[in-house]
Amino acid sequence: MLRNDEKGQAVMEYVLLTGLIGVFSIFAIRNFGEEIEKKLQSSIKRINKTVRIR
Repeated sequence: MLRNDEKGQAVMEYVLLTGLIGVFSIFAIRNFGEEIEKKLQSSIKRINKTVRIR
């Protein structure tokens, strides 16, 4: 059986773990988004060079 202090420790470990996962997720999404933006900008430049709109 868990004592009261062990329950608090389990909750704190859960909070730390979910916090770290959240920070890692934000970092990964930010980097992934920057890569997608670079690829889209490159594609837009290529399209604008080859397609002439009157």
